[in-house]
Amino acid sequence: LGVNGEDLQVITPQFLYVQAPTVNAVLPSSGSSGGGTRVTILGSNFVGESDGSIPVQANGPSAAEVLPGTLVTSSMVTVYAPASAGADAVSLEVSNNGLDFSTDS
Repeated sequence: LGVNGEDLQVITPQFLYVQAPTVNAVLPSSGSSGGGTRVTILGSNFVGESDGSIPVQANGPSAAEVLPGTLVTSSMVTVYAPASAGADAVSLEVSNNGLDFSTDS
């Protein structure tokens, strides 16, 4: 019995454990320093949000930037590369929760 004679619904909080994402390949391996290159990330254990989004972190020599990725399958994510001030290499990491990123690329 609840407040004002109405029944209350009990909601049991849930926590979902997922395996850590693994990045195996990034294609293409280069693009314009102006950004905008569509990059495909291949790996495993990718889990996106209900809208298909998944965070991708680009780690450059001076800073990290979180980019909006798109979950294609549990083994494929696409993202558009950001602009870069020079010919810098960046690593791309994927996160299933927005906090913990892979470190495989």
